[in-house]
Amino acid sequence: IEYWPHTFIGKAKTGAPIFLERMGAVDPKGVLKAFPKDVLISYHIYTMEKIEKAVQELHADGFIFVQDLLQLGWGHY
Repeated sequence: IEYWPHTFIGKAKTGAPIFLERMGAVDPKGVLKAFPKDVLISYHIYTMEKIEKAVQELHADGFIFVQDLLQLGWGHY
């Protein structure tokens, strides 16, 4: 989703997948205008399932979730 930048960026030395989410770059108003609530919930579930699949495929104990908070401000609430 262009309004919610996030991606897998590799894996750690332990083999855990690293997932990056750029919260400061999120356009909350754009997200809420572009997608109904049920689609956002479904997308969140899809993303979590994708992370879990990556963990299983890599035989990792978990995953690393990095949140980039640069530019996060009151406008995001």
